[in-house]
Amino acid sequence: MFDFSKNKMTIDIISSWSEFEELIREHTYRDWIYRGQSCAKWGLESSLERTFKDYEITDQDKGQYEIHLLEKFKAHSSLFLSNAPEKNDKLEWLSLMQHHGAPTRLLDWSFSPYVACFFAADHANSDFAVFCLNPRRLAGADENYYPTTGPLYSEDEDILKLRKYRDRFFVTYEPKFVHQRALAQQGLFTAVTTYQRSYGKIFEEYVLSNRPIFKIVFKAEFRKECIDRLKKMNISSTTLFPDLDGFCSSLKHDFLYLLSDLASVE
Repeated sequence: MFDFSKNKMTIDIISSWSEFEELIREHTYRDWIYRGQSCAKWGLESSLERTFKDYEITDQDKGQYEIHLLEKFKAHSSLFLSNAPEKNDKLEWLSLMQHHGAPTRLLDWSFSPYVACFFAADHANSDFAVFCLNPRRLAGADENYYPTTGPLYSEDEDILKLRKYRDRFFVTYEPKFVHQRALAQQGLFTAVTTYQRSYGKIFEEYVLSNRPIFKIVFKAEFRKECIDRLKKMNISSTTLFPDLDGFCSSLKHDFLYLLSDLASVE
């Protein structure tokens, strides 16, 4: 099941919108998921991984640290949540934590490549990137766990505890309680089943073929065109974060157009 040799993620560097469209043209909706990151140099790393590094948490303490965060969130969330998940539904609790900004092992993805492109371009100051992942193809490497038929996006609340099969793999998850932002963003999550390997390291351990995951790198000078095209699709902070915070966040892009208007007048 493992191959510790030369499994490298392929990277496509593009400089035009047509190149982006061509790379995703054959992707069937919901067969592929996408994640945008504002720096092309960043790998796939959860907020919990970064927190472990920041506080120099040892491997033997990582499990205890996550349990502490999870239990504290459960204890205090009753003050703010009208509908709470089942007590033992760990993935659902982690989904809520992720939504509200707590460090978790989850990564945010979208079924829309254009939503992912927005999240990549929105705060970019350099080359930015969109990761493209086909969970069905990745699941083929985990055939001992994933059934050949049935749902792709698991709702198994005990999946993170499984050790019957290989103990280092990805799982994709759609939350049961969908909030307004997740609905607008067509959002879902991936989780990893161990603290001992990062997302990147686990990916490298898969025996893969037919490119189940690849990375599209956008050159920095292409950012304004991306934002322009996405605005024409009605994809912006205002629509993806349908509240006052989202509207205020979108105002920063007005400077792009104000500067262009002033330049044309001169």
